[in-house]
Amino acid sequence: MSPADALNTIPGKREHVILIVDDEIGIREFLAAYLQSKDFKILTAGSGEEALNIWAESREEIELLVTDIVMPGMNGKALAEKLSEQKPSLKVVFMSGYLPEEIAEETLDGVFFKKPFHPHELLEKLRAVLRHC
Repeated sequence: MSPADALNTIPGKREHVILIVDDEIGIREFLAAYLQSKDFKILTAGSGEEALNIWAESREEIELLVTDIVMPGMNGKALAEKLSEQKPSLKVVFMSGYLPEEIAEETLDGVFFKKPFHPHELLEKLRAVLRHC
């Protein structure tokens, strides 16, 4: 197996389900299209509130939450805490261009990615997180 093939292989490969939450539609749609092209099933939401509605219908299948931290209404940290209370096995990857003063990186229960980032970097991190499911 080549190194490139190894990167594209998840042990016991199956379709992983990721919920992407970002209030910026361009980022949300780009990440969804990119990750779908890498064999992930993607659900998207433009706000914490919308994510809660999707969660109510798809909680059992969602393995990973990828969320912006700074969003109008419910921020990504509050969303992740709420969903993790209901499903402690949920993996979380946070994204943000900056962290507000009231949210320190060390208080985040998950992986933090600073925007902007290369999609391949995020893909590698998501695969690493999912290997530990």
